[in-house]
Amino acid sequence: MTEEPTQKQEATDTQTILQIREVTLAGQKRTLKVKPIAETHEFRRRVGELMGTLAKPLLDAYMATGGDTEKMEAETIIRQLFPLLLGDGVDALLDMLWLYAPELKEFEQGATDDEVLDAALEVLEIAFPLVLRVGKRTVALLTRAGISLK
Repeated sequence: MTEEPTQKQEATDTQTILQIREVTLAGQKRTLKVKPIAETHEFRRRVGELMGTLAKPLLDAYMATGGDTEKMEAETIIRQLFPLLLGDGVDALLDMLWLYAPELKEFEQGATDDEVLDAALEVLEIAFPLVLRVGKRTVALLTRAGISLK
């Protein structure tokens, strides 16, 4: 069975050479420039702080169980995740996207939630390739070892 090509695999040779990605905002394709690592130190630091702040309530709930996920009650998890998924997390993704690519903010008014989410995920992939690669390799190793993530 053949896997569907990913957006990254479909990138043209020109996009690869120029280090650009395309995202859709307000129904139109927009160019997202891949920035050199030296230009993104402050961005990565601020995103790390932001994600740490957002994850704190869930981490606190986890630590309150002594690090035992079996003891975490679904209600506690949901209570911690809802504000993240419905408000603070969405705003954090927007902030992160505009921080990385301020030139795209002008398209916010006409952009759909799905478009902004896809663009923000593209920025995360660009700015944090190590996290993506480690995650993929970890899943691959676990799969080869017969361990599935459920």
